[in-house]
Amino acid sequence: MTRTKKPVQSCGCLQDEYHAKQKEESIIKKGTLCGGLKVISNEGNKYLVECIHCNRQFYTEKENLKKLLRKNKDSSCGCMKGEFISQRKI
Repeated sequence: MTRTKKPVQSCGCLQDEYHAKQKEESIIKKGTLCGGLKVISNEGNKYLVECIHCNRQFYTEKENLKKLLRKNKDSSCGCMKGEFISQRKI
């Protein structure tokens, strides 16, 4: 079996455009709902979020929000921990 290479799409001139698009997509936008946390603003890798259950605001890392987006799971700042546990038992 022979492997075929992907055809070249540019001479390298599109590389900057591609990286800019990747960087833009990696930013979680203001107003995005990640589980039970709503993004208020971002400062680099830290995001100011608000819990939709108790309205508490705090900073969290981008990786934490990405995990919540991938899992598509309801969450909170910790205020609903007892509620989520009791729902699992039912």
